[in-house]
Amino acid sequence: SIIKTKTSKNDLLSFSSGDSIEVCEGELINLQGIIIDINGDSIRVLPKHEAFKDEILLKANEIRKYFSIGNHVKVLNVRFEGATGMIVGIDGRKAIVLSDGTKDEVSTRFSFFPERFA
Repeated sequence: SIIKTKTSKNDLLSFSSGDSIEVCEGELINLQGIIIDINGDSIRVLPKHEAFKDEILLKANEIRKYFSIGNHVKVLNVRFEGATGMIVGIDGRKAIVLSDGTKDEVSTRFSFFPERFA
């Protein structure tokens, strides 16, 4: 299942099972994990931390997608829509993506990545 949520006035994100996330609000801020299941606004996450052995429940507004250098992504930004490439740099809430097709570097917000590709 997929849930859409706003991370700011202009960003609409789609979360789905298997997405890597980071907690951005509350006591667990900066905790990373993988989405296991989505039920309405409740998102079941398997944390990537040795202190957590079990899945935890979070709300969509408490998390954001997490990407790292080397991830292969597809861009949804109107200007670069459909472009795929590898993240080669991160600057705050933006990523610098090396385009597979043109080999140009483009900078775009994380909210424009629907998913990672293997």
